[in-house]
Amino acid sequence: MDRERFVASIRRLAEERGSALSPDDLTLAELLAGASVAGAREVLWTDPGIVDLWSAAKREVVAVDTSAPPTAVADPRRAPGTHQVEPGVVAPEREHAMAGGGGSAHQTERSHMQGMSGGAPSGVDERASRLSQWREDKVRQDSQVEALSRWDINTLAESGATTPEELREVAPRLNAAVVVEQYADAISKVLTATDAGGSGVGAGVAAAAPALHEGSVGGSDDGSVEGPWIGDGWFAPTDYSQIVSDDVVLPGLECSVEGGRTRLRWPGTSDGASEVVVYRVVESPDGWVRVAPEDGSLVGVTTQTEVSTEHLGARGAVSYLTVWANLGSDEQSARGAQGRVVAQGEILWPVSDLELRVTPADTVVGTVTAAPGTKLRVVRFEPGERITSNPSHVPSDLSVADSAFTDRRPPRATDLTYAVYSEVVLPNGQPRTSESYASATVRVDAAPQPVQLHVSGNQDTPGTWDLAWVPPDFGEVEVYLTDEPVPPGLGDGVLSREALERNGLTSANRLPKFTVTEGERVVLKECHVDQDWVRCYFTAVHVVGDRQLRVGPSVSQVRPAPPRHVQLSERVDSQILTFDWPRGVSMVEVHSGSRNQTAFDETSARDIIATIDSPDTYLRLGGLLLTNLPAIGCTLHLVGVIYDGGRAIRSAPATVDYPGLVRLRYHVRPARADGAPVTPTAPADRLQVLLRSDADLPQVHVALVANDRRLPLFPGDGAHLGAELVSLAAGKAATVFELPLGTSPAFVRLFVIDKAQADRVAVIDPQLSQMLHTVLR
Repeated sequence: MDRERFVASIRRLAEERGSALSPDDLTLAELLAGASVAGAREVLWTDPGIVDLWSAAKREVVAVDTSAPPTAVADPRRAPGTHQVEPGVVAPEREHAMAGGGGSAHQTERSHMQGMSGGAPSGVDERASRLSQWREDKVRQDSQVEALSRWDINTLAESGATTPEELREVAPRLNAAVVVEQYADAISKVLTATDAGGSGVGAGVAAAAPALHEGSVGGSDDGSVEGPWIGDGWFAPTDYSQIVSDDVVLPGLECSVEGGRTRLRWPGTSDGASEVVVYRVVESPDGWVRVAPEDGSLVGVTTQTEVSTEHLGARGAVSYLTVWANLGSDEQSARGAQGRVVAQGEILWPVSDLELRVTPADTVVGTVTAAPGTKLRVVRFEPGERITSNPSHVPSDLSVADSAFTDRRPPRATDLTYAVYSEVVLPNGQPRTSESYASATVRVDAAPQPVQLHVSGNQDTPGTWDLAWVPPDFGEVEVYLTDEPVPPGLGDGVLSREALERNGLTSANRLPKFTVTEGERVVLKECHVDQDWVRCYFTAVHVVGDRQLRVGPSVSQVRPAPPRHVQLSERVDSQILTFDWPRGVSMVEVHSGSRNQTAFDETSARDIIATIDSPDTYLRLGGLLLTNLPAIGCTLHLVGVIYDGGRAIRSAPATVDYPGLVRLRYHVRPARADGAPVTPTAPADRLQVLLRSDADLPQVHVALVANDRRLPLFPGDGAHLGAELVSLAAGKAATVFELPLGTSPAFVRLFVIDKAQADRVAVIDPQLSQMLHTVLR
């Protein structure tokens, strides 16, 4: 095209019409000299007057320049007088329609494409009609076919090319060369097909009303079967006499998409039993086509109320489908009648191809394939939750773009399933969410962290432990109980499950998860430890995955065992404690308390009466010797002691009751009846027996026995010298017996003859030399 002539033409037309064009408008007009009218209107300008100027100027230039476009090659087979239109130029009949001369431009152009009135069409016109019809059908499957302009169609028709090879040879002359080369085989089939009338490849008016074939099946270029459709054919242009108000509620058009095939069903309509109804299904991405069927894209023509097609695709978020019905006594009269809209529905196209990615910041980014204008609803689910479009599952910190989204705070260390639905608000204000969705699963595995345990003794159950920790924001915490410390350095980095088990932390020593929540902490109560363990180690492990584990610092607890099988053996002046030495204990302490005292304060050592510092010492001595137990009795507590970090850790006590033993000592001395001291000049004439008790001893029966041959062994073993019931105060000596001297020596011994007191009173004999006296006659 001569661009200088085009600019001059648009300037002149603007002056004639009184329109003002800015320099920017002129520059854009020149740059878009080869664009389509629709492109100029929708992309750059919103002023219809400027678009009209642009179209009129371009038509003037084409009318003057009758030579072929630069991309076209003169072909001697072109029929003289063939009507050509530059790409993007509105044909005269369409311009007339746009100015109000009988129907819309779309109606006029469609009528021109579907048939020329009067007589059989020429070969060029027939080919052009078939190519136009093929383009209109195919563009619903492949939007690239829209590049095939009217000029390209006329050039192809005039070239006479029909075979794929001939079409590819002509293709370089065309603006849409790539489309023709790609679909050469399909275009060849269209051009060489035998037209039986109404076949959908461009029938003229003479064939515009073919015989009606109920349930006929059409075919697509790829051989897929769909239907039942009949040929598109010719329809009377809309006269706008039956416009349906937006307030009128139409019957619903049921739409279902499965495997690329769309099934449509709507209620039938008829004014009488003899009426023939021809339905046109029209699609638009902008809204329901309720004014004229020519305002949308034709999906197909049928006489049935249930059809299927594979030619519907997502040109926008929603495909609005409208069903128009033409009624007549036969198909030809029905096509010539005015159509009326009888049903409407829509297909909300779901998204597909959801891809999820975890960023270094532990956020989840998702992308989907979605039709232009689609609004996304993103919902998130954890394991075990059913997928639904319920808004309660929309992440709290989610941002959504056209075909992508970011979840800034996803739960970590768990499988997350994201489902993406498409949603829209229909022109009537009703919200819709797609039934189908795209879903994918991802896992955000953040690095595990060491967890610090706090261990304390349970107050209600002595000998058990309470464990507490602050739970991390993600993952789980496992707690292990072992009798050996974990290897040094085990918690320095991230481990796998296998490495954890190789180092002794296995399922066998994992504590059960009977936890409770107390404020910000999780508490595991009453952890029992094997009674034979002297030391135990609690270790927390943060688990993010089987290959993402982190060992926290172990907390050790010392559990010294008390002595077992304790026995107290009484001697006259001492006691012997024997017991089994506890395993792992370095010392045994003996604590005393009052009789029948069972409570023992393990933190106090003020009442220690004896210790033994090693099992070797115990074995060498044969036990623990006690010499200072109270005569009235006491309770003995034996505890095992282990020192941990310089602190004494005592076991629970092994308790034994000591009933006590009163020691009664006696002394036999010479004396005089007059009470004077015994001297060489004043010899003794009698013997006195003095008793001393180390505890108060009320009313004890004692007897004095003499045996001239040996020490008396029991109260009846010798001569009875006397018996008394005496009461003694602790530590005070009292004279109980006075005996006259005899002529024969004998061993004198004191016995307690009260059987009730015999077990708790021990008589301590003096030295043997002090027990031989002259008391017998």
